[in-house]
Amino acid sequence: MPAPTPATAGDVVAVASKLFTFIRTPAGEPYAIPQNGLHRALPLAQIVEDLAAAFLDSNDIPSMQVMAAGMQVIGSFARRAETREVHLRLAHLDGVTYLDLGTADGAYVEIRPGRWKIRYDECPVLFTRTDDFAALPIPERGGSRRALADLLALSTSDSRFRLAWGWLVAQMLPHVARPLLYLVGSQGSGKTTRGLLIANVLEPQAELGLLKKSERENNVTAKSSFILTADNLTKVSEDVSNWLCSLVTGAKVKERLLYTNAQTISYSIKRSGIFTGKVKPRGLESDAAERMVFLEFGRMPEGQTRADDDLLADLHKAHPRILGALLSDMAAALLHLPDLTPQDAGGYRFAKYGMVHAALDRIDSPGYVDALLTEAADALTETIPDTPDLLALLRVVARAGGSMKVTAADLLAAMNPHRPANAGQQSGPWWPATGEQLGTRLRNQQEALRKAGLTVEFGREGKARTRVVLMSMTADAIDTWKPPASIADIEIINQRKEATR
Repeated sequence: MPAPTPATAGDVVAVASKLFTFIRTPAGEPYAIPQNGLHRALPLAQIVEDLAAAFLDSNDIPSMQVMAAGMQVIGSFARRAETREVHLRLAHLDGVTYLDLGTADGAYVEIRPGRWKIRYDECPVLFTRTDDFAALPIPERGGSRRALADLLALSTSDSRFRLAWGWLVAQMLPHVARPLLYLVGSQGSGKTTRGLLIANVLEPQAELGLLKKSERENNVTAKSSFILTADNLTKVSEDVSNWLCSLVTGAKVKERLLYTNAQTISYSIKRSGIFTGKVKPRGLESDAAERMVFLEFGRMPEGQTRADDDLLADLHKAHPRILGALLSDMAAALLHLPDLTPQDAGGYRFAKYGMVHAALDRIDSPGYVDALLTEAADALTETIPDTPDLLALLRVVARAGGSMKVTAADLLAAMNPHRPANAGQQSGPWWPATGEQLGTRLRNQQEALRKAGLTVEFGREGKARTRVVLMSMTADAIDTWKPPASIADIEIINQRKEATR
């Protein structure tokens, strides 16, 4: 009996063409759709095992080199194939939202304005599933927000619950910018458990993840998860802070193509997520903080704490009805959104996200937009006292009478007497080293400073067109930030405080 002819790269391509239909995303990322089975898009890396299995009966399994050569040809073919959008978990198309339940039978939910329906036919949008993807329960009607609020140990009128529920409802618009949810609290506050409960409503997971130090590693995690999670954040680098900004508004990523040495592929990631920490992480710039919704929790009272396993078990029981309640609010919000404007959301930075909260004000009782706007203002101004360089800036301008026009270098010189002794050290706070760094810092922190009462603008002066910083402060801010001139002034202030008690 003659020996079997070794499989070639051409054989790999021929078998792949029988098993899959190939497409590419608008960014050029290749995917394979099985011709038999669920209508799902698979990354090319996931089809290698299926291809190898197809050669088992013929006893001529391709070598690694042959498989790699075949996959390179398949990738080239797919990058010239039909273009289609590929979605993870949720998609929004022509006013309708689709939720992939992740079940083996391909069940999905069609969410239209005013109604939702479970379907088992081919979905109008193309979903993909990753290795971390887990199934959601089949939703049931008749549930309420109260079930989730009870698990979180909050009332449905608590602003923190409204912020969390509004965040969940807004996930129906995955194509728009949705802030990250950040739960802050000391040990024993239940922040991690609460974050896990909220995440599990739409993205089942056994535990919250961890944020990596490199952008590349975080991109991999974000791409495979509809809801990015990270527990116990204490510090982020400037690069990660910037990455979080782009993640919310849309990050374009370029990576080396699989099975190639030089070819690259681009794709976009727009995600939201749930983070937790004892405090707001050091190194978080105001533009990143502005893309977060902070929920603060105190230590749970004695006798009210419950084991995580018990809470997750209760969520498992109530999950179908909680999901049903969420879908009903999503459908109702889709019904109201066409009649709303950004003004209804109070000018919240992420207009569509804010309008979802305005819709909830009509569906439920008012308070969702107010909670969102109050939290947004507090989140920015609260970072100032803990940021030595910004605090020094405010005090310098306040002492100057609330108005300054100065170069960044001269402004830094005026701030340097307030520089902490440990500034610039690994365990110490950041401090600008040059006027250029200070100028960049002021641009990044403009909104936080405005909330604190200081308007910062940039211009040029004179024939030399010298760059200058123009600053003006409100009267209230001058009183707030003007430092005492001497120990005697501090004693007078303390005496006044005692007299007013």
